[in-house]
Amino acid sequence: MQGLDGKIHVITGGYGGIAMATARFLLKHGGRVVLTGRDAEKGRAAIAALSDEFDGRVHFYEQDVTDPQATDVLAGRIEQEVGPVWGVVANAAGAWPGNSFDLSAEDWRKTFAVNLDGAFYTAQAFARNMRGRGGSVVMVSSIAGTINTIPLVVASYSTSKAGMSFLAARLGIEWAREGIRVNAVEPGHIDTELTAKARARRPDMIERWISEVPMQRLLDPEEVAHSIAFLLSDLSSGMTASTLTVDGGYSRC
Repeated sequence: MQGLDGKIHVITGGYGGIAMATARFLLKHGGRVVLTGRDAEKGRAAIAALSDEFDGRVHFYEQDVTDPQATDVLAGRIEQEVGPVWGVVANAAGAWPGNSFDLSAEDWRKTFAVNLDGAFYTAQAFARNMRGRGGSVVMVSSIAGTINTIPLVVASYSTSKAGMSFLAARLGIEWAREGIRVNAVEPGHIDTELTAKARARRPDMIERWISEVPMQRLLDPEEVAHSIAFLLSDLSSGMTASTLTVDGGYSRC
């Protein structure tokens, strides 16, 4: 991967499966990583899991992506304490699903606050410091923002993810002249801790997912991480306002 060595990358929602896989890949290719999230305990556990192999090149900071002022302050703090940020992965996500007849305004708003608002506040805060030197922002969206997926009671989540993908396109165009590339990744059904919990509750749903994926399996977090790293790297230097789909062909069926 060209252009990762020595560069600092920030990953929000930094202790989930995709975030950890992305962090490991970037670190293995010489990058430096800052993980952020609201849960300090999970953040410390993530750092502990990576520090034995990559001591000194990985950090954790608390961040509430729904707070624009705090996110702006954090961006400046990381610049001062760690160094100039080259890449940002807007990966923080939340979902409060429910039948749309009964979905509360609060749950609708919380989903958008984390997924869409949080992605914008994060991109905006860090991109301000990238002006003049360049950088790459990757938004982790979802195929749920493009197609209808099972279960159906996820209108808020799906709509917020559709907004994320379009936001990446708009910012990618707007910031191109500043040397800042913005792209999105839309993962499909990924084998994560959340998927494992869903399998325990709804094994029939997971089996249906697998049966509808042409590759006949859930994808690994590492497979999404590779696409994120590609968009962060110089290998994708001609790409902005684009979306990569990583779903084993599911969304094309």
